[in-house]
Amino acid sequence: MSTTTCSLHPLLILTISDHHARIKLGGSSLPSTSPAYGIIFGTFLNGEVLCVDGQECVCNAKGEIDVESVKIQVELIKAVFPDREIVGWYKSGEEVRKEDMLQVRIGVGMVGEGEMCSVTIYSKPLIRFLIYASSKVVSHGERKRTMQRRPDTTKAAAIM
Repeated sequence: MSTTTCSLHPLLILTISDHHARIKLGGSSLPSTSPAYGIIFGTFLNGEVLCVDGQECVCNAKGEIDVESVKIQVELIKAVFPDREIVGWYKSGEEVRKEDMLQVRIGVGMVGEGEMCSVTIYSKPLIRFLIYASSKVVSHGERKRTMQRRPDTTKAAAIM
């Protein structure tokens, strides 16, 4: 088993929280019951995934991700920050399930690649985030993944 560390920049946590709050409090055209979906940008450094910033995914009235809009967002971010790449994606909501990530995988998976590991971050009072970060580690054979939350940090170790 290899271990990959995933570091979350505070700006990313604020971006996800803001996105979630705007939907829940009516500052979005989406229903308040809609989850927040987004892309995570960052870099890979010495086997560590550095999750630096996030960009919300544009969704239609049905809550489906607009893939063309995602591709344009990625191109714009890459033009300003050429060293950043898609390292993962997020979904927020009171109930976050791995199965729900299929929609994001379809939307973001067309422009991002790599092996995925997940970490759940709990914030008070009721917001849960499921973040998938690419480990870029290729392992052969069976891949079993679990996540361990390190107390008092914004890091999580992905065991593959």
